[in-house]
Amino acid sequence: MADRPPPASPLAGRTLLLVRAEGQGESLAAMLAAAGAIVLRFAAIRIEPPADPDAAHDMLTRVDRFDGVIFVSANAVGAAFALLDRPWPAAVPGLAVGPTTAEALRAHGVTSVLVPADRFDSEGLLELPLLASPAGRTFLIVRGAGGREVLREALQARGANVAIAEVYRRTAPVALPVDIVDAWRGGGIDAIVAHSAEAIANLLGCLDPDLRSRAVTTPLFVPHPRIAHAARAAGLTNVHETTTGDGPMVKAMRQFFATVER
Repeated sequence: MADRPPPASPLAGRTLLLVRAEGQGESLAAMLAAAGAIVLRFAAIRIEPPADPDAAHDMLTRVDRFDGVIFVSANAVGAAFALLDRPWPAAVPGLAVGPTTAEALRAHGVTSVLVPADRFDSEGLLELPLLASPAGRTFLIVRGAGGREVLREALQARGANVAIAEVYRRTAPVALPVDIVDAWRGGGIDAIVAHSAEAIANLLGCLDPDLRSRAVTTPLFVPHPRIAHAARAAGLTNVHETTTGDGPMVKAMRQFFATVER
């Protein structure tokens, strides 16, 4: 009996729009493409130099004075090390919001990296032992301008001293790339993947009424309940919440499209 060919991936031939901050999403895009998807990527958040690079640089040159330095994203890592002109002190741990950020820290020579086991957000970071009982310790949060205040407020409430280094600014694009517009108006977008409420808002801000009417009913996959809530509040009606991480995201999309006729 001849061997049967393996079943086609549920994602094969699906056109997926990956909406991320500039410079993010490479590993997820690669996993989706390996599953046969057509991946379109939109940098919905542009990463720009900070308004005051000297202030950020001065704060980073004093990292050896902190009990830990918290990085909220891989973009924060890249922007910080672009400003830092000295080796990272081995005694100072870098705290990463998730595996991608942790990998970026190690690539820049940070040997002591702490990362949550399974919840990759500010709340997950706050469960790390070093941050769970931080009274009397001093921490530096490395982030973009105008970032969430959850970490600072929680650590200060627990008795820690907290400083901030704003190493980049986020800006919004004004239009979709032509290839994405053509794909949406042609065969359509089968699903959108977004990793922040800000990215969703910026995407919607680039859409004309016709594309917006399509977007609000297009399946949207997000990795956090906070993002799902923001998406629904913005009018999107087909929102699917997954757990954090590229693997769970791909698994959820496979399961979804296994039940959707082509």
